[in-house]
Amino acid sequence: MSRPSLSVVVPNYNHGRYLRDALTAIGSQSFPPAEILVIDDASTDDSLSVLEELRRGDPRIRVLRNEKNMGVIATQNRGLENAAGDYVMFAGADDKVLPGLFEKSMDLLGRNPQAALCSARSLLVGEDLRPLGDVSGPAIAKFPCCMPPGEVLQKLKTHGIWFLGNTTIYRRSALLDIGGFLPELSSYCDTFASLVLSLKYGACFIPERLACWRRLPAGLSSQTGAAPTESLRIMEQAGRLMRARYRDLFPDDYIRYWERDWFFNLLDDTLVYQRDALVRLKGGVPSRTARDRFNLNLLLAGNAAQRLLARLFHFARLKRFLIRLIS
Repeated sequence: MSRPSLSVVVPNYNHGRYLRDALTAIGSQSFPPAEILVIDDASTDDSLSVLEELRRGDPRIRVLRNEKNMGVIATQNRGLENAAGDYVMFAGADDKVLPGLFEKSMDLLGRNPQAALCSARSLLVGEDLRPLGDVSGPAIAKFPCCMPPGEVLQKLKTHGIWFLGNTTIYRRSALLDIGGFLPELSSYCDTFASLVLSLKYGACFIPERLACWRRLPAGLSSQTGAAPTESLRIMEQAGRLMRARYRDLFPDDYIRYWERDWFFNLLDDTLVYQRDALVRLKGGVPSRTARDRFNLNLLLAGNAAQRLLARLFHFARLKRFLIRLIS
């Protein structure tokens, strides 16, 4: 019996400076992907010339180009439709997979073919790949495991959401069956797909850091996190989907828990971005006087106190902390 195949889809828009690192790391995995499908979203930088050079060196690289800029979600869905593998991963052109991600994930999925996905932990890194810590998320197990839907639900209620898009490998047929990624959910579309799939089929998890995530200011997640009204819109839309289209998968008590969790994390995120704005303002005020410095330091101190109070309230309501590694 042949082992299942893996397609890696890489959406790219003006990330030519990162493509060599990203595609080299993908191509050198110990479990070789059957194809590396790069969907260029009408880039205006040197991405196409970089991709042509890389394609000549690795015949697994296949490049498709959007005639006009469609955005990352439509680009991912195009990659899903055109991928040929039994399983599919969506790798950021600005991120980097670490050794062992494909082999460990595909081995676990091969032994548990009923599961719809496998995910792992991830490192948060800077522009130069300097480690900044772990990407936030609960460690739900000490060893690699596969959970049926009922156990997934209990883990979600106990620990919260652990899926990270830059380490998740999906069973392609299952992802196609739910319609791929929903554009109306913006940056939350991959997490929502993982929730639906894991509650329908079960999920695998590997408690190791197997990818690096560059958190760039221009990224979709960063833009959404900096816009509370957009984040609230996504929360409301996802909640409606849970209660309607996917009501057989999401119990009412879990939806209420999920909404509280989202709201308090949004509050925490908003205070983080507020602090970042104050820091930039402090550094940019011309001809600062002692009174300027005092006022800005007072605002920063007040922001820190607000965040502490918000987390204490979060703990009182949810009986746990979610450490957010956004700053």
